[in-house]
Amino acid sequence: MVHTGKIETRLATLSFLPSGILCIRFKDGVVLDLDGVNEVVDHRAKMANGKPIPVMVVLGADTFGDVRVNITDHAQRVRHLTLAEATVAPDEWIKRLADLYYDHHQPPFATAIFATEAEAADWLLAQM
Repeated sequence: MVHTGKIETRLATLSFLPSGILCIRFKDGVVLDLDGVNEVVDHRAKMANGKPIPVMVVLGADTFGDVRVNITDHAQRVRHLTLAEATVAPDEWIKRLADLYYDHHQPPFATAIFATEAEAADWLLAQM
């Protein structure tokens, strides 16, 4: 089933790709804060519509800011609504932060980090 719809938040745009993957694309130049990330997670849950879906999170070079974002286990709120989660990290230091996040929280679904959206999409499609 191909989902439609797009939600704009202060920090990110959430939309379904034609493949059914929910793409969460953080906007350029934003610095993540806990309230903004909670808003994104709330919309992510609504867009899943009660079913586990594949999710691609596209981070920007300026993404990380508020340390509370990194120490909060956001995956628990969407554990039953996530088939797998692929993170696209544009820079090596963002990849390292994402690695630390996943190592610390160990989400209850498959996760992987990629340099490109194409690699992330291919991996997510294989998880489906």
